[in-house]
Amino acid sequence: MKEEILNIIKSKYESSGGNNGVYLTEFNFDKKELSKILNELFKEKLIKVSFGMHGKMAMLNKRKITFFKSNKK
Repeated sequence: MKEEILNIIKSKYESSGGNNGVYLTEFNFDKKELSKILNELFKEKLIKVSFGMHGKMAMLNKRKITFFKSNKK
């Protein structure tokens, strides 16, 4: 089931050019199981959760490319 959810998110990512996610209401799974799996994917940094116009959406976590060094000390 975890792979199925990740494949749904990946297919939306690829079809939208990396700009859209899947609203949580679009998944046809039990809410408790879905929440557990999404939390696991979030902890593994495979997805991120954003707020869209119609609620929360799951998106693939894109790595940002930066050309500057961070100034963290």
